[in-house]
Amino acid sequence: MPKNIGDGAAPAGATTDLHFTVLPFISGTGEPVLCAIIFKSEQQISEIPVNWKTGVDLTCDNADDMAKVAAGGPTCTYLGKEIPCFYGTSPKASITSQLLADMLKFLDTLGVYDRTVAHPFLLLDGHHSRMMLPFLQYVNDPRHKWYCCFGVPYATHIWQVADASSLNGSYKIELAKAKRKYIEKRDTPKFEPTDIIPLVNMAFPRSFGNKKNAIKAIADRGWNPLNYNILTSLPQQKDVVDLTATTVTTESSVGISVPMINVEGGVGSYYIDRLIEEEKKSEGRKKKFENLKSEQKTKQQKIEHIKKLKKVSSATLAANNHYTLDQTVLDMVVMKHNEEEAAKKAIEERKKTAEMKRAETLKKALEKFALCPNGLTVPDLKVLVTAASNISDSPVKTRKADLQAQLYREPRYNRIQTMAQEFRLTLINDTSTTSSSSTAQDTAAAALLSLFSVDATAV
Repeated sequence: MPKNIGDGAAPAGATTDLHFTVLPFISGTGEPVLCAIIFKSEQQISEIPVNWKTGVDLTCDNADDMAKVAAGGPTCTYLGKEIPCFYGTSPKASITSQLLADMLKFLDTLGVYDRTVAHPFLLLDGHHSRMMLPFLQYVNDPRHKWYCCFGVPYATHIWQVADASSLNGSYKIELAKAKRKYIEKRDTPKFEPTDIIPLVNMAFPRSFGNKKNAIKAIADRGWNPLNYNILTSLPQQKDVVDLTATTVTTESSVGISVPMINVEGGVGSYYIDRLIEEEKKSEGRKKKFENLKSEQKTKQQKIEHIKKLKKVSSATLAANNHYTLDQTVLDMVVMKHNEEEAAKKAIEERKKTAEMKRAETLKKALEKFALCPNGLTVPDLKVLVTAASNISDSPVKTRKADLQAQLYREPRYNRIQTMAQEFRLTLINDTSTTSSSSTAQDTAAAALLSLFSVDATAV
């Protein structure tokens, strides 16, 4: 059927691919606190066009009413304060540690939370951006302290509020409706960056901004009221695999029907081995945590144990019963960061030393090439041939006769002569700008220069 003709027609598909991320902050009472929108861009947020942040709503009836046409992102009202939309950019439209820190700074700048009453608490998932310096340094700064914890890794589908179908599911549905409505206003089925804000304005209030839906999600996921939901929620039962197509009845008086399983080989044996293996793993994990608990009877013992971890991630911290992004985690990340920087510096120093050594070796080889080509050794020849080689040239040989043939054959020979000439000119310039402190130094410099006055082709 033709597209966009009647209710039964297929909707027109967009021909553009725009990426953006919507990150909602929701209070424990279900009220939306902040809507953060991250655009995909290599530029900073201050460098992108202003109309990306204001949006251009094509669905407005009155195109002259700029308050509605370019309204900006969703505004939230929390604790009596109006909180504008937060805008950010990243190369992949994904959350970064710096962006997350900037979002909290944005809330603190507006004075949303009164720290004379209590410090704000933030519950996060285990994304790696939470374990990086910009965010950890901000939340642990005493001037604007945030108490932050991450939830159980690999179980966000159970505890994370924004993942609930009443919020995230509703957002996807409402966004699809908004896109379909919006595309009817265009002659061609495509979206522009200025369409992102109007689309979010249509979808956000009916999903993440819906207090009733948020309260339901918070209650269902065990946060208000607190009911240990994650400890009582089990994964859905796996489908049972029938290992045999026939059954037999035992000779017992009750007549129980049991499957015939081959325990020595085949599929039955495989699954029995898997069951035993998983049971052993479960027992090992239980024993590990029991030992971990017995070794960490005090807070100090726990901190000392955490500091010994080689990797800082939500999975590693959770496996060691630590879910708070506190000063201890910050100290660990700072230490890892300093170690990485020191390792990078050491690598750069080694590269610099190796480069200086190669340059000195090449210098000596060039001096010998100019003074006495017949005295070139195999290492000297290798240095010169390598320095004069391009990608398209033949590989550097290993035997002296082969190396000499490569060196004195074009185009390598011409390149070596050019290098020797440039080196000689550099040496002359360096000598002319340096004041000699003795006649011996002048004599040595003159002798060195004379090395390059020899015509190598005449030897």
